[in-house]
Amino acid sequence: MKKILLFFIMCLSINVSAQSIFGIDINTNYKNFSLQLNKKKFKVIKSKKNIYSCIVTYAGYRNVKLNFTKGHKTDMITDVTLIFPRYKRISVYEIFNDLNKQFEVKYQYNDCMKYGDTMYYEYNDNGGKIKILLVSSDLYVIYEPLYKEKENVKLSSDI
Repeated sequence: MKKILLFFIMCLSINVSAQSIFGIDINTNYKNFSLQLNKKKFKVIKSKKNIYSCIVTYAGYRNVKLNFTKGHKTDMITDVTLIFPRYKRISVYEIFNDLNKQFEVKYQYNDCMKYGDTMYYEYNDNGGKIKILLVSSDLYVIYEPLYKEKENVKLSSDI
């Protein structure tokens, strides 16, 4: 009985995984994330202050721009955003629907919103969130890690 229980616990612990993209944990600092991307042959460049980017193939779609943001106070990653180009042979709506079908199989569905030409779906991934956002004809996939920077907000006395 003990062996069966131990085996069951081990199986459960193996299935617990970190929130990741390309098999790389995003709940890490930007140096480690950049190093892991470089090992996978993605060339990471600094594009703006605290924003790094590279071109990847994501879910079979080529030339997707991956941006990740380093926190202002720490080196932890605050978000990872994939920006899809406009393809000639496939519409962003088809990609949006394809990604949603794949995400529904892998992740826990959380929320959705449709307003005009904006569509938004949110999924839970090991405590973090993954959002698919379609605005007009621009498609984004946003990974939000567990780490959140807290802003210093001065509260008004009348709130």
